[in-house]
Amino acid sequence: MRPVFATGVAAGEDSSAAVNRISQPLFLGSNHCGQFGLGHKTNSHSWTRNDWGLGKVVTLDIEDHCMLVMRDGLMMAAGRNHFGQLGLGDFVDRHVFA
Repeated sequence: MRPVFATGVAAGEDSSAAVNRISQPLFLGSNHCGQFGLGHKTNSHSWTRNDWGLGKVVTLDIEDHCMLVMRDGLMMAAGRNHFGQLGLGDFVDRHVFA
């Protein structure tokens, strides 16, 4: 396994996330709610990049959903939205960042 160099990390019960040195989000573990924002719900046992946020992500948080703060301050979210926790004005789960 190659080392991962990160500028930020977040850990949930079943998932982990990191921001690498080029401000790209990386994910590991359970993706059962689509919280990795990759358009699917496949779990990962090795670090998985999401190229969508390349060069833009400053910080993140993860559990059944993931929140990203982009370099310009914009917040993006993906994953479980059963209680409206993504802040998008509805209760629809998202499998890509919105």
